[in-house]
Amino acid sequence: MPNRVVRIKVDKIRELAKKKNFNMYSLEDKADLGNGTIAKWKFQNPKLDNLVAVADVLGVAYWNLVERIDK
Repeated sequence: MPNRVVRIKVDKIRELAKKKNFNMYSLEDKADLGNGTIAKWKFQNPKLDNLVAVADVLGVAYWNLVERIDK
């Protein structure tokens, strides 16, 4: 069975935020996250409730912000 890695689509989050006229700071503020939190998701996966909060602000399902990579 292959190793499965889950990665957050930070670029997708930025793209969706831009469409909603949010910069990353305002998106993090609306999701009750600290400044720079989403940028860290490139290197470490977030808590599920934080990812869901961002998805809610963006109006998408959280699974649209995740990709699975089989290694």
